[in-house]
Amino acid sequence: MRTTDLRLFAAITAISAFSVMGASFLAPFEVRFLGTLTENPALVGMTFSVGAIFFAILSFALGRSSVRFGKRRIVFLGTLLGIVYPLLYAASASIFQYMGVKVVWAFSGAAMGPILMALLQDTLENNNNKGRALGIFHSAGALAGSFGAFLGGYASETLGFITAYRLESIIFIMPAIIAFVFLGTKDGQKSHTAGPKRSIFFALKYLLARPALRFHIILQTAFAMSWHMKPILFILSIYALSESYILAGSIFASMGIVAMIALPIVGSMIDKKGFLSGAKMAYLILGISSLGLALSPGIYVFWAFAVLYALGEAINGPMRNVIEMENIENKYRGEILGFYSVYDSVIAAISPMIAGALLIYYRPQEIIVFYSALLWIGLLVGSWVLKEGNNVRIKNL
Repeated sequence: MRTTDLRLFAAITAISAFSVMGASFLAPFEVRFLGTLTENPALVGMTFSVGAIFFAILSFALGRSSVRFGKRRIVFLGTLLGIVYPLLYAASASIFQYMGVKVVWAFSGAAMGPILMALLQDTLENNNNKGRALGIFHSAGALAGSFGAFLGGYASETLGFITAYRLESIIFIMPAIIAFVFLGTKDGQKSHTAGPKRSIFFALKYLLARPALRFHIILQTAFAMSWHMKPILFILSIYALSESYILAGSIFASMGIVAMIALPIVGSMIDKKGFLSGAKMAYLILGISSLGLALSPGIYVFWAFAVLYALGEAINGPMRNVIEMENIENKYRGEILGFYSVYDSVIAAISPMIAGALLIYYRPQEIIVFYSALLWIGLLVGSWVLKEGNNVRIKNL
């Protein structure tokens, strides 16, 4: 990797790590804070769904805008808003005010999510060790996330929810400084022009025309359904088994540590064996561990399966990024990844809404069975697509 690309890779990795730390800091207590604003679990689920809707709209809008205005400018603005939204969360006096703040969170998340990932993929596009580099990138995020989750659980239990939100705001100061100093607001040699006007359905047609991206979206549908129930069902299950915010943060932290250790290894494995092997391994682990979570009789058994679940998530990350990097053109990367985020956000709106509605009738662990079934279905459907689509070969991806 060239020195300039290495410096850019380090800066992007640091920005992402701090943003993950901030988001993970919030994970152990957000759903419990929402419980202080409303006694209706359906409204709690709806709050996450509203955020997902805002995230979908802004991911798509920012993805298309990145072609004209540049990715770096959008990323920098997102880091600034990351400082603001936790303070607005803390100031919310009702569940509906909290829902309104989700638009600020969504802009920040879209900028430091798909747009930052597009910038990373631009940087690694010609690197022969994409999987390993992506493993390092995600490993840094996992380490930061585990640290953030532990601190968030500890801060919320010892200092209270409001102080915890204020501490989250402080975390986002660092990525803002890094983005300003090392990224700036111009895309430099990779600046883009708007080009011919494209249909709003351009991204959908683009991914449907490529077998690897069709395969990608099948598996990620199942994964997204499970990913977006975690802030609700994992936390409520842990609290029901242990009644401890600190233990919730500890479990999330241990999941991050496992992912941190595994990611560089699985990234190198994907470079050598291809994404197909990674996909099968990831979803088999996710399916087994999710069933274990649903059936766990105690907190320590739950903890063990949560760690195994984190390993499946770790394999999924580099696998999906390699598919994207090798099948999406640089000039459209921000838009296509923005579209993927829209699709993911549609799932994110559906998943917590289902979880919130089911919580009226079932215990959190019982509901995890439903999400586990979706992972198994995703694995089976994905395997069928791979068997039918013989033209989807590792060497062509």
